[in-house]
Amino acid sequence: MNINHANYTNDPRIQLLDQTPVISTNLQPTANCFMMEPGTNICFNPYKHEAGTDGWNIELITDGTVIQSDKEIAEVEILWQTKDAGTSGNLVMGFVIDNTKEHKDHRNLANLTAGNDINNARIHVKVPVTDGGNALIAAKNSAGTIVWSWHLWITDYVPQGITSSITYEEAQKRTLGGSVHQYTAAAVFKSGGIYQNKVMMDRNLCATAGGYPENNASQLEYAKRIGYLYYCGRKDPFFGSVDGTNNEINVIYDGDGVATSLDFINYSDVPQTNGNTMSWTIQNPTSIILNNNSWYNGSEQEDLLKLYDNKGVKTLYDPCPNGWTIPYKTALDNCNTSTAKWTSGILSGRLYNVSRQTSIANPITIHNSAWYPTTAFRTKTTGQLQSPTNGYLGTRTMSLTSGNYRIYYVGFTNSSWRLENILGYIGEPYPFRCIQK
Repeated sequence: MNINHANYTNDPRIQLLDQTPVISTNLQPTANCFMMEPGTNICFNPYKHEAGTDGWNIELITDGTVIQSDKEIAEVEILWQTKDAGTSGNLVMGFVIDNTKEHKDHRNLANLTAGNDINNARIHVKVPVTDGGNALIAAKNSAGTIVWSWHLWITDYVPQGITSSITYEEAQKRTLGGSVHQYTAAAVFKSGGIYQNKVMMDRNLCATAGGYPENNASQLEYAKRIGYLYYCGRKDPFFGSVDGTNNEINVIYDGDGVATSLDFINYSDVPQTNGNTMSWTIQNPTSIILNNNSWYNGSEQEDLLKLYDNKGVKTLYDPCPNGWTIPYKTALDNCNTSTAKWTSGILSGRLYNVSRQTSIANPITIHNSAWYPTTAFRTKTTGQLQSPTNGYLGTRTMSLTSGNYRIYYVGFTNSSWRLENILGYIGEPYPFRCIQK
């Protein structure tokens, strides 16, 4: 490109890169996922965590007063980001000042202040106006080791929960960009149930759209509803199908807008700490562990149960935003082939009528229907993405099957809806849908 004069201010093809370090006063409670509306900014204390002991992230803080010696945060980096139209469109965070190894500077998009002060430390983040997507930012110590990472779910969807002053119907009306649901045919949402006065999001975690896409919708519109995949017990997302296929090229990008990819490693090559790989996965949030039933340890010890569910309490590793958590399988007990009807289109799925048991609502609205799309999948042997043909949805419930712990999940096709843990390997990822904490 030849630039012949300096009158770039009137040339829409040229935009100045804002190199000002972002500073935000919009303080948010810290969770592993932040829902951010396009064009907004937030800040948070990286040493805090809503589900941590006394509000602290115990992976970083000792006794609620001291930063662990190798966990003091020195810098923040954008690990990856998506574009807002599958494999095309605009970067959902934008371009950083410098992405070279020698002079890495991401402060215009993700900035750290007071990293050595557990009370006043802040990570400041801003996102431009786009159609939404996902990103992962990471905090590193002075040696360049990742000590924690946070998922940014950039979306105009702002779910409202039920409170002492907000009813279910009011929560649906106040939810921006979509709806929230109580499954009235399921006893767990009724008086005395474990999810009484709770609502479930209307879409999978990381999805950029919700609701039924209609039969004549484009493949991209279907794909926007799929969401990302999570290895049960890990807090960070791994992309699934973003365009309705098993494409893994030009899906995630670095701070320069250059396409990047996920990493793969055999379980036998992963160093363990205290008999498990948790510390390694925290340091390597973009790496998929292969060739073991569990990414966590070889014997699948009982402490697996505590990764997403510590005696009914949201844990430090739960991937949902503040105030939301992964549901128990009981939230989906009533869904089956008669209550969740199969629908065909470019991509298929099941449509659940939240207010009646056996028929599709007419007309279909975001408030009366929950859409469960077919999803992509990753096997524990190769980790490669498979095309969306069947549907899956994970839960936080685990139990022993054939001597090993398995996650309960929903698997569905055009002829079945199975809530089971016969497979449910911890070494394979599933999409999740968050429920009110």
